[in-house]
Amino acid sequence: MAGTKPPRLSGDRYQIGEFRHVGRLTETWDGWDTRLDRAVTIHLVREDLNSDRELLERLIARLREAARVDNSGFARVYDVIGDDAIGVVVEHTSPNDLRAQTGAGHTLQPSAAIEVADQLATSIDAIHSLGITHGGLTLSGVSTTDDGRLVINDLGTGGASDASGDETIRGDITSLASMVHELVVGRPPHSGLGSPELDPSLPASFAGPLDDALHHGRFSDATSFVSALRTTRDEVSSPTSFSSTERRWLLPAGFVLLIAAVLILVGSVLGRTEAGRTIIEGARDVVGLEPSPTTVATTTTSTTSTTAVNPVIEPIAVSRITDFDPSGDGTESPNRLTLINDGDPTRGWQTERYNSRYFGNLKGGVGLVIEISDEAELESIVIRSPTRNWAFELYASAEPPLAVLDWGEPIFALVDVQSDVEISDVDGLQTPASLLLWITDLGQGPEYRVIVTDIAVTGIRS
Repeated sequence: MAGTKPPRLSGDRYQIGEFRHVGRLTETWDGWDTRLDRAVTIHLVREDLNSDRELLERLIARLREAARVDNSGFARVYDVIGDDAIGVVVEHTSPNDLRAQTGAGHTLQPSAAIEVADQLATSIDAIHSLGITHGGLTLSGVSTTDDGRLVINDLGTGGASDASGDETIRGDITSLASMVHELVVGRPPHSGLGSPELDPSLPASFAGPLDDALHHGRFSDATSFVSALRTTRDEVSSPTSFSSTERRWLLPAGFVLLIAAVLILVGSVLGRTEAGRTIIEGARDVVGLEPSPTTVATTTTSTTSTTAVNPVIEPIAVSRITDFDPSGDGTESPNRLTLINDGDPTRGWQTERYNSRYFGNLKGGVGLVIEISDEAELESIVIRSPTRNWAFELYASAEPPLAVLDWGEPIFALVDVQSDVEISDVDGLQTPASLLLWITDLGQGPEYRVIVTDIAVTGIRS
């Protein structure tokens, strides 16, 4: 397992110390620079990712970008390692990062979380102005330096490999909103149907800017997001935390359950007498239980009536997603399929990078095959992507054909996609079935590729 054994580094300049944690791309270790006699933090590429040449090339390019950032809000980059292990040596920071602090139950008041976000937003906007994005901001990547500065300590190593251009500026802002939520509530927004859901205990005014950042992309920079949060400070000075709300609810609920248990016991003794039934029904009113059904003796033949029940629309699980590239080598970024529906809206599966929006005229498209094994009548299909101006067609088949033409006619098509897409007109499609998301246009550059972060399906179970 990554992180259980200290790696070997060529040369004798850096000594590996205590292991901190493993992230999506790197392992983080405490270290010591023997040449300059100082503590450092060392981020090394995870051993299981060393065979991904494209990822390593992009990571090295990011590390070079990080090395030219001179901003007090980021841990200073001291050295890049590229021999036995690929990684970066940065300014030493405390292992007690923000996630470790909130995970220990030390959540912040909204006003304090806004102050933290304000410090981070200034630094985030600074790198955006240089054409650099982070691509994976989390609380575990924020800690304090030895001189007391709050810094982002994993620039160049903390993000996924799909950060590109303006599209991930939105991703950085989305991640910052998720971090603010976690600072206040103690956990990131819950991922339901692949979409972040805010905790209901948050004050409505405070939740508004978070929702705008997480779902609607309404902020062009991190500073404007924090400015929107600041307008709510007077209204959220004394918020109710989720944990305290939960405890207040659990106490009376437990009391009611105790009373209900007593009712059952007493009912077994007194329920056969008229006086006993009167006592029990009075107690039911007090604790809010439904009155017991009235039984009427009759000599007539009983009849059974049925009441129509409205069908319930609920999430339908996606059992499998595979890449589809029939005109190429048969694969399209298969190692990134696990990033779909992983609860992190800032990353996802991506096509390979092409030299034009129409796949360099090499092929007609690429796609994803979405398999659904549960029996249901589908109601909606949601596709979430930060890419803009792309196009796709959606096909359905009982079994996944090997060629696009064998899928038949598309059940839905859309061009110039500008936001997440919810497809509600699926003509009562029955599952089990396979869907093909066939991408026909990669959108405007500068990087010609499409990113898909989430695919969610709802329906009525059979």
